[in-house]
Amino acid sequence: FFDVEWDRYVAVAHHTFHVTSPYGSYKSIKHRLTFNVQLSTVDYGLLTFDFRLLTFNYPSMILSDRDIIKEQKKGGIIIKPFNRKYVQPASVDLHLDRQFLVFDTTHNFVIDPKAPAEGLMKPVEMKKNEPFILHPGEFALGLIFEETGVSDSFVGRLEGKSSLGRLGLIIHTTAGYLDPGNSLHLTLELFNAGRLPIKLHYGMSIGQIAFEPLSSPCDRPYGSKGLNSKYFGDKKPVASKMYLNFKKSETKTTKKGGK
Repeated sequence: FFDVEWDRYVAVAHHTFHVTSPYGSYKSIKHRLTFNVQLSTVDYGLLTFDFRLLTFNYPSMILSDRDIIKEQKKGGIIIKPFNRKYVQPASVDLHLDRQFLVFDTTHNFVIDPKAPAEGLMKPVEMKKNEPFILHPGEFALGLIFEETGVSDSFVGRLEGKSSLGRLGLIIHTTAGYLDPGNSLHLTLELFNAGRLPIKLHYGMSIGQIAFEPLSSPCDRPYGSKGLNSKYFGDKKPVASKMYLNFKKSETKTTKKGGK
């Protein structure tokens, strides 16, 4: 009636069976399932599980180094250029490119999210062998050297490096999310939270990216029609396009009002 294989906290069940959990009942499941469980009762006629998480086909967890390499070969994860020496136990180290955007305070005195950002920021390119200096309390947009991407079955999560965090460097102030279906050079949201200037060097290890599988492939990957995907396939740091959200909202309001 059932066959269960145990591997630490992961159970793999085969054949048809009936499972009841706090998250619902699952009957006549004829597919291979993988789920994290805490075993409560085992009886040769009945299995009772305390479910923490149920996912089909792929456990919902951060990919290990071996699975990152496997998915990179299969095309589920894109990292260009890819070098195995930068693969950590559950992430891949990423590096800093030369391009930055900084606020132009000479010609701007306020930020309006409803207005296009043209002229709000100015480009700065790091010269050869010269660092980019981020002063205390300053913010700048930077760029990841590698192109990173995921298929419609994964998400990526950009994280900082512990050693840089201990110097007061924040590499993304809010958005460290790589959407399914997108492949780009990630924009960094750099902030110096310390009291001393920080020198940033071209090619230095600036962050790391981890990958998680979705419960199933998404129906509309990033960039699909109607999603208002604003940063699809970026090759350079891009200033905020928040104003497009207001335009979309205003269009819906106008249509609803019949004007």
